[in-house]
Amino acid sequence: MSAGENAQLAKQRRRLEALSPLVGHGLHNDLRALQLVHPPSLQLDTLIDCDWGSGRRKGLASLSLEPLGEPIQRHVHSPREDAIATLRLLKLWRRHRGP
Repeated sequence: MSAGENAQLAKQRRRLEALSPLVGHGLHNDLRALQLVHPPSLQLDTLIDCDWGSGRRKGLASLSLEPLGEPIQRHVHSPREDAIATLRLLKLWRRHRGP
């Protein structure tokens, strides 16, 4: 990893350590990959925290297709597309089921 990449990673860690809330789908995977620790009380994970009524956890692509009617990850994986779908799912869940 270059010095510039290390500096960028350190900057991102400082921003997260400022106790920003995190929203994601399978956040534990992202945090592990980035080698970050974040308070669970400031995490909202649409995989774990939102009950989608199936009794089991569903992948982001199927959740985006079923309740939102928006297919994602069809040809390539796009983190931007995943982030947008996750926020839309959170809004839907909060509107109909959540706090």
